[in-house]
Amino acid sequence: SRGTFRERWVLAWQPEYAVRLVENLVYGPTIEKAANGRLVQMIGAAATLDTLATLVQSAITAALSEASAAGLVALEEKAAHSSECLELLASVPPLADII
Repeated sequence: SRGTFRERWVLAWQPEYAVRLVENLVYGPTIEKAANGRLVQMIGAAATLDTLATLVQSAITAALSEASAAGLVALEEKAAHSSECLELLASVPPLADII
C-alpha cells in the first residue's frame, strides 16, 4: 500500500458477549426491541434532567423510536416540574444536540 497510514484490526470473540445478549432478552426478542426496552427502563429510572436528556439523545441518535417517544414525554414532564436552576442548566448541552 502507499502512504504511511496503516491500521491493523484484530477481531476477538469474548464469551461474555453471548451471556450479555441472553441477559438482555428480557427487554425484547430482537436487538432493536431489547435496546428500546432497556432504554425505556433507564429513562423511567433517570433521577436527573441531564441524565434523562442524555438518554433521549442516545435514543434519537440510535433511531430507537419507542425509546425516543417515551423519553421525550418523560423529558417534557420532568422539565415542567423541575425548579432547580443547576439541573436545568446541566441539561442544556444534550437538549441542544437533540434540537
